[in-house]
Amino acid sequence: MIKISAEVLKSAMLYKAKNDVRYYLDRLYIDYNTIVATNGHICFRAPIESDEQRIIKFQGKLPTKFKECVITGDLAEFTDDKLNVVAKLGVETIDARYPNYNRLYHDDIGEVSEIGFRGDYLQILGKTAKLLDEHQRCKFTFKNAIDGVKVKIGVADIVLMPVRI
Repeated sequence: MIKISAEVLKSAMLYKAKNDVRYYLDRLYIDYNTIVATNGHICFRAPIESDEQRIIKFQGKLPTKFKECVITGDLAEFTDDKLNVVAKLGVETIDARYPNYNRLYHDDIGEVSEIGFRGDYLQILGKTAKLLDEHQRCKFTFKNAIDGVKVKIGVADIVLMPVRI
C-alpha cells in the first residue's frame, strides 16, 4: 500500500517528463518510503508512506481536490478531509529501470560566483513552494557551477541542473 498526500503528489506530477522517448520518465517512481519524479533536467524527491518499489502511471487525470491518495495494487483512491472517496483511478505498473536519483543528492557545499538556470524550471519550484510551504520558502545548496543545485522545499528535495550561459 502506498499513501501520498495531495501536496506531495501534485508537486511530483510537475517534475515528471511529458512524452519523453525514455518512457519511464513519464511516470512516478515509488522507492519504498520515497516518491521520485524527473524529466532528466530537474529531479523531485519527497518522503511518503509505502512498502513497495515500482514505477507507476495513473490511468486518467488526477482529481483537482483531494487530501490523500492511497494506492493498493492497481487502484488509486483519492480521499477528502473526511476520508470520503472522491475519485478512483487505475494505476499501471511499468517494468523498467529508473535512473539512480541518489547520486544527484549531495551534502557538499561549495562557492559559486554565477550559475544559470532555465526560467521554466524556476517557475516549477515556485509552484512547488506554494503547495509544500506556507511561506513559499526555498533553500538552495550550491556545490559548483556544473553540478546540480539542491533545493529544499518543505519535505521535498529537488535537484536542478544548471545551464550554460
